[in-house]
Amino acid sequence: MGVWGVGSFENDTAMDLVAELAEVDGGATILASTLHAIASTGTDEVIDSDDAVEALVAAEFLAALKGSISDNFPQQAQEWLEENDLLAGVNMISGPRKEKEKWLTEMALQAIERIQAENSELDELWRETDEHEEWLVALEDLKGRLT
Repeated sequence: MGVWGVGSFENDTAMDLVAELAEVDGGATILASTLHAIASTGTDEVIDSDDAVEALVAAEFLAALKGSISDNFPQQAQEWLEENDLLAGVNMISGPRKEKEKWLTEMALQAIERIQAENSELDELWRETDEHEEWLVALEDLKGRLT
């Protein structure tokens, strides 16, 4: 991996997703589906590290939309948010924007909890480093920015 850090965008998988969003239609659905997939994964199922990274990126987009942008939010991601309506693009749930935002927030928080739990390859990778605690602090910061 060319880039690796505790921030949600400090790895190649995250930046690949940001680049992909700029090139496809339906980016909001990709982000929502990513959160839902991780949030609904059973505790006995292993979460792939790349899938976990993408869910954290999706959660960062939601936090930014809610006005709590991270310090390392990429310019390309900011441009995507300015050009796309994340909530309007979510077709997994119907209803007013507030309901969609609430649903996405719940999915994001559940996904983060699941990423921190057993059977998460990303957590296992971080446990093998001296920066595991710093990564956990970054996740707690993200959860705080979502609520």
